[in-house]
Amino acid sequence: MIWAVSSVTVFCNRVFFEILLRLLLDSELPIASLLDSKDENLVKDILYDGCNIVEYSFLYPGMEMDQSYDVMRSLAIRRLIVTHDAIRIARAKGDHGKAISYMNAFSASRLLVR
Repeated sequence: MIWAVSSVTVFCNRVFFEILLRLLLDSELPIASLLDSKDENLVKDILYDGCNIVEYSFLYPGMEMDQSYDVMRSLAIRRLIVTHDAIRIARAKGDHGKAISYMNAFSASRLLVR
């Protein structure tokens, strides 16, 4: 699972990161019909880890000239909602360590809107 999460960051693309966030904001994954519930939960766990725990340095304000205020604000709001969902799900599963990891990663992230 660690390999899958770390490979997500190789793309270093804001649009790809935004797609991952949108996938997690949907009520059902597009591939859900191909997976049983256990595998779907595993895929969601990987996506949550990939979106929350990993640091996306290419998203830092000022790093790219094409990052407008509205784009970064929208991305920050989506990430906040996804992080909240991930924390809620981890707590419901009794995985308080993962919930704390998500909180710490979000707190330490530099994805802020000016």
